[in-house]
Amino acid sequence: MSAPKIKVFVSNFKKNYQDIYYGREIIMIKSIKKLPGTEKGIRITLASLIDTFSHFLCFTVSRSYDGWVPFADYHLSGSEEFQRLPRNNAIVADRFIDNTQMQEKIFLLKPVFTDGRKSEIQTVFVRYLSSEFYKSRSMEGYPDIIVVNSGPRLNIGMGSVDDWVISRPTEEEKTFALQKWGGLIKDAETNYDKAKILAKTLMHDLWPHSGFPSDEMKVPPFEQYERMISGKDKGHCSNFTTIFVHACNALEIPARHIALSEIYSAGNASGKCGEMNLQIQGGSSHGVPEIFDERLNQWIWLDLRFYALGAWLGNIGPLTLAEFCLFINQEQRRKELKLLIYDMDNSNEKLLPLDKCPKQAFDCFSGWNTTLSYSKSAKQ
Repeated sequence: MSAPKIKVFVSNFKKNYQDIYYGREIIMIKSIKKLPGTEKGIRITLASLIDTFSHFLCFTVSRSYDGWVPFADYHLSGSEEFQRLPRNNAIVADRFIDNTQMQEKIFLLKPVFTDGRKSEIQTVFVRYLSSEFYKSRSMEGYPDIIVVNSGPRLNIGMGSVDDWVISRPTEEEKTFALQKWGGLIKDAETNYDKAKILAKTLMHDLWPHSGFPSDEMKVPPFEQYERMISGKDKGHCSNFTTIFVHACNALEIPARHIALSEIYSAGNASGKCGEMNLQIQGGSSHGVPEIFDERLNQWIWLDLRFYALGAWLGNIGPLTLAEFCLFINQEQRRKELKLLIYDMDNSNEKLLPLDKCPKQAFDCFSGWNTTLSYSKSAKQ
């Protein structure tokens, strides 16, 4: 049951948070470009990351003001005639002129989906303030300025949930997972509900075989699973996470494996230059999963080694791993953190503050120098 090889690169959430935690945006701005030549205006190309997206409908309004006014919603009268955008999904704000007024174009957008999905109208505002506008207010030296705003706020750039899913089960592995766990999750409504059921099941399967794995565990995830439950081998956090992530992906629940470490000095496995093979690190290294929930449109952290089915900040959650690591390093926020703990003995769930959780060693998450490493499919 060997999985196909895939090229990956590692990204650090401190520098790439937006890319790492992008959701499946209903509408997003793919690009914003100036119009060619001397014409004052821009072209905004839109996109949707929903699989069943078909096209956009658009209604445009033009307005001018003698001074600056706050951005305000456009109230529909019911008589608006929405037109289908061209295939490139671009809206063009043009025909601005140099004068002392603030000029505005408002684009009301309706995404259309093949499965009948409904979405609220999104609004894109484009304002033009020429240098003449500023000069008339005794403000010299300003360039011509175009301001783009939207409501609700649209993200700019193309992210992809699927790029972060590098565990690619084979058809044989998908069949194995469906036969093994498919019946347990068939009535669950969301990816998160399915992942919690699967996590609880794997805790019961794997925890009796917890320990340091042998070199024989360097095999595909479901072979690791079989070795552990048969008593032939043991596994630690990396094995728990690898098996869980692969099972999720085999059951069409997007999931990924994240490594946590605080390495001060890496080892020298080659032994070159007479150096010792000594690694210096802060706290414990750890491997954890995140799953993507379509309904919440976000990644969610779980941790089978901490019996955790999710994390909350007060009544806000479930959290991503990055959010949990951020809040655990802030004294006031740490007091508000809670984990949804699965009690394996009683088969129930409890939302507990950190100081009441069964495992108290949170050193792998603590420390501002801890690196969270996410693997992403390289663009071909």
